[in-house]
Amino acid sequence: MDGVKLMAKTFIDTMSEKLELVETIDIDIVIETELPVIRSRKRKILSGEKNNDEPITDPEIRYTVEVHNLILDNTIGSMEKKFSKNQILYTDFACLSPANFDDIKKNDLTIQCFNRAN
Repeated sequence: MDGVKLMAKTFIDTMSEKLELVETIDIDIVIETELPVIRSRKRKILSGEKNNDEPITDPEIRYTVEVHNLILDNTIGSMEKKFSKNQILYTDFACLSPANFDDIKKNDLTIQCFNRAN
């Protein structure tokens, strides 16, 4: 999350500098440097109900929860879906790692490893 904020600040600073250089053109462009603060809505509490849902008022935390974490979850889910199909193939490739060469020589694992690949 900090990397995203740093890149966004760098982008804002760079674009602000570029727009200051192009002030000869009469265009009104406003670049917001902070996330907008959204007023939270009050939820009515019925009698006997305990309200455990605290609205998120900090815009950075709201962005983290609603956007950043959602993108991260979707990316991880997509990668797991893509790579879980070839699990057997990846274990076969593990035999080719130099860290496993000693085990292959001692236990003659080449036959066991690559029979699954066929």
